[in-house]
Amino acid sequence: MADEKELMRKDLLLILQIDNKLNYDDISGVQKIYNAIVQKNMFQTNLGKRYVNKLNNIIQGSDTGNCFFCGKEVLNSGETVICKECSSKYIKKPAAESGASDKQSVTSYGKGTEIKDEIKDEIKDEIKDKVLQNAGSLVDQTKKKVQAADLKTQAQDMRSKKNLIIGVIALVVIIAIIGTIGLNTIFSIATVVSLGYLIYACLKKKPRKKAVTVFVVCFLLTAITGLFSTGADSNDYANYLGCSEKQITKKFGEPKEVIGNDDWKMYKYMGISFTIDSKDGADSVSFSSGAPSSANTQGLHLGDSAKSVTDLSKKGWDITTKPSESQTIYLLSKSNKGYLIKVYTEGSVITAIDILSDD
Repeated sequence: MADEKELMRKDLLLILQIDNKLNYDDISGVQKIYNAIVQKNMFQTNLGKRYVNKLNNIIQGSDTGNCFFCGKEVLNSGETVICKECSSKYIKKPAAESGASDKQSVTSYGKGTEIKDEIKDEIKDEIKDKVLQNAGSLVDQTKKKVQAADLKTQAQDMRSKKNLIIGVIALVVIIAIIGTIGLNTIFSIATVVSLGYLIYACLKKKPRKKAVTVFVVCFLLTAITGLFSTGADSNDYANYLGCSEKQITKKFGEPKEVIGNDDWKMYKYMGISFTIDSKDGADSVSFSSGAPSSANTQGLHLGDSAKSVTDLSKKGWDITTKPSESQTIYLLSKSNKGYLIKVYTEGSVITAIDILSDD
């Protein structure tokens, strides 16, 4: 009989200890404590078995929320399964308050009560699992943020590379356009366009400040670049007449072939040749197949029609024609230019041009 009471006292103490620590709203925590109690057969009396059934009902969701001992309603059922009346009946105050002996304080129920090692381990495991779960969730969130940042960085890199490629292509196109028609022509076109927009803004009564500014800038740039252009194009090869050997090589690099003597030399490049007098500099420039597409004089380019040659008569050029069976040669002169232009055409297409000093 004494052994039965001792077993019941131990079961009661263990129940009170578990109740003090367990959150009954945490079903997973209740499940772990329940599994540990069943697997390790911790309770030896009917009282303990009733508590095990109570835990099982809580897990299954069939618990009524009544007191484990008397069956009365428990107001804070998520925190305890013992009502206030049974709590005052079975739970003693700590020794410091009630004057109980050390032996009596062992059976007291409060924050100082020790829990069996088995239950303590389960609670530790539960806390550990929750910490690991939260840590895992934090790691997952961090990984997602890092991946998102990596994707954003990759997208920015791709955008930067794309913009760089577009910029390089645009630069090449601009250089090609400048090389073909010259800055003065570009700014002249921009001046005409900006003037048209200014007129449009005036007619539609729209803000004109920006339009005026763009027009003035384009006009000034056209005037400035026009000062450095002696012909119809800033790439007019007549500009190289009088240039020294050093100036020619600075512009075109070392020639592919050099012929001549101390008095004169001919510098040959791909499709271009310069005859250079030792005293007066270049006195003739010739270009034919293989020359840059920008090469011209007075706006005449290789591949242009013969009509573009005869049209220069409208600009005061005297034109003499020497036809033959295979080609037609046009000799152009103008009193204030100081040089002659010889144009060779085949089938009404310009194939070669010579620019000769008139000295």
